[in-house]
Amino acid sequence: MIKIARENSKRAKVSVDFTCADFQTLPVNTVQSYVISNLPYGERMDANILKQINILRDKFPNACYYLLHPSEDFEQFFGRAEKKIRFQNSGIWTFLYMYYKK
Repeated sequence: MIKIARENSKRAKVSVDFTCADFQTLPVNTVQSYVISNLPYGERMDANILKQINILRDKFPNACYYLLHPSEDFEQFFGRAEKKIRFQNSGIWTFLYMYYKK
C-alpha cells in the first residue's frame, strides 16, 4: 500500500513522506505534520493500542491527526475529536476521527 501511495503522490506532483512503522519507535517530529492512519483493529488489534495511542501526541506535537478506528471509546484515550465521521470500512463500521492543530 505504501508503494501505491508513493506512486499516486508522484503522479499528483506532491511531496509526501509515507511510512509504515510502529508509532512507539518513531522519533519526535516537531515540524507541522499530518498524521493519517488506519489503526489496527479487529483481528489485527493489539489489546493495548488504545491505551498507548496518546504517544502519537508526544511524537508529533505540531500535527493534525486523521485516525481511523471503530471504537466509540477512542476519544477517551486520544481526546475529543473536532470532527468525527462514521462509515463502513471493509464491512466494519468505523470512525474517522479528525484533530486539527489549534
